[in-house]
Amino acid sequence: MRFSRLATDEEHAARGAAARVSALNGAPDGATPPRSAATTAAAAVAAAAAAALPPAAGACACAARAPTAATRVERRTSGEDASETVRSEPPRKLNMLQLVMITFFSVSGGPFGLESIVGTAGPRVSLIGLLVVPWVWALPQALMTAELATAIPEMGGYVVWVHRAFGEALGFQVGVWKAVESLLDLALYPVLLVSYAEAFLHVQMDALTRWTVSAGIIATVCVLNVLGAEMVGDYATVFGVVVLLPFAILVLLGAPSISASALLADPPAPPPGEEAEPIEWGVFFAILLWNTSGFDSAGTCAAEVAEPARSYLPAMVVTLALTLGMYLLPVAVGVSVTAAADGGFGAWRTGHFVEVGRLVGGPWLGGWIAAAGAVSAFALLTSLLCTSSRALAALAELGMAPAALGRLHPTYGTPHVAVLANGALTSCLVLLDFEVIAEMAMCLYCLAMSVELLALVRLRAAEPLLARPYRIPVSDTLGIRLFVAPPVALCLALVANSGPVPAALGVGVVGATGVVHACWSRRCGLASAGSSLRRWRDRGAYVAVQLAGAVGARAAELDAEAESLVASGGREDAAAR
Repeated sequence: MRFSRLATDEEHAARGAAARVSALNGAPDGATPPRSAATTAAAAVAAAAAAALPPAAGACACAARAPTAATRVERRTSGEDASETVRSEPPRKLNMLQLVMITFFSVSGGPFGLESIVGTAGPRVSLIGLLVVPWVWALPQALMTAELATAIPEMGGYVVWVHRAFGEALGFQVGVWKAVESLLDLALYPVLLVSYAEAFLHVQMDALTRWTVSAGIIATVCVLNVLGAEMVGDYATVFGVVVLLPFAILVLLGAPSISASALLADPPAPPPGEEAEPIEWGVFFAILLWNTSGFDSAGTCAAEVAEPARSYLPAMVVTLALTLGMYLLPVAVGVSVTAAADGGFGAWRTGHFVEVGRLVGGPWLGGWIAAAGAVSAFALLTSLLCTSSRALAALAELGMAPAALGRLHPTYGTPHVAVLANGALTSCLVLLDFEVIAEMAMCLYCLAMSVELLALVRLRAAEPLLARPYRIPVSDTLGIRLFVAPPVALCLALVANSGPVPAALGVGVVGATGVVHACWSRRCGLASAGSSLRRWRDRGAYVAVQLAGAVGARAAELDAEAESLVASGGREDAAAR
């Protein structure tokens, strides 16, 4: 079995730095002697470090490509054998609006499913949670994605980040955790969509009919994804209008009804003669975190974004603002209208916004919100299949999954095999219990997110000279650690409070992933220690060349200043004479 690996950014950046050092000396790459001792030393270090790297493997992976770029050079090694093959790569066509809508439907898709926190904890606690939690949970995810996706704009996102920070073993683990979590997540939305259809049509489907309808929905979504991320972005934009518009109307019509006393109300009172039940904080935070998760999924499409350096930060900020607005305003209107209508919040359960719409605007608005819920479920399924399939393809490109999963469609440039594999596996899970799926998916998501945040810290330390078009404005030492501490703590707390069934299944997935990685590594002839040494050798050479380039540039500036001083001094002597 042959192990494939894409040429790393360090290799190309090192050779580029060596070329820049030579250019400072007024010569082609390493050809003529430099002008000073400093630039001579810099060129020598650059040449030595570049020589320590493996043979060139092609153009820099993170360099800007034209939208129609169609090739990528991949190095394949098997023992001492080496060869280079040219592969197609996806065109960069996604604009910022499309990226915003794909991210929005990977994170939120609207306030559907958020109603339970009001029924559990009451309006006051719910609104405080919606105001506070996103800033310590969603914001770090969004800014992490903006920094890493612009620094490493490759297909696969978090798979590539963790692989680059911690190596193949942990990269494989996180890739599989996220793949399983995505499959579980994907299985939720056909179930939701069928449930909306049953409620709308007033029918009750048997298990076989539900599975058949779900499989048809999944097949439709697979076709859209094979046609390209641009197609997914276009449909997500249309779906976004359909979902956002009824809630905008709800807020406009219901704003005069907003009441401070309703917003500050306590949890629902128990029936007479019964004791008040304590707030189920585990359920409360699980729902709240679940509805503000998924920003890292946007990083998997970085290879298909037209201008990642300029698009990602605005897209993450707009998505976060849109998500918070879609949560806070409808909840504020909803609790005020509900308080005026029946004085309680015990009826706030999943789907209650349909009743809120009916109270505010009549049956037409309630029906529109119900239809928007179905559209949102379809859009969530479409966007998540898009992002998760690219992570699966990245595992294949890094040699950690069957190579077929990394194949790109010859016409559309999409990882069509990964898309179809994801769709087929999802169709096998749609009949599982909804709550178990959701809890297990969140457990795996939190484990993977913890490692992704630690990868952000690790890359700041391991690759300080990596070009970062956007850099989170904190220091590389204490600042970045404090930045990731709150979301990591929330992740670990949620995993620790998982139910016994999701926890057992999560442990099983983690253990099985380790066994699979060991078997796959042995089959592919990988030597972890050797791979680690090669990785550190390459990074050391990369840092050395970058330092040499900086020294060479400064030396050239000093040479130019010296020549300028000599020339100006000569002119002054001539004028005096």
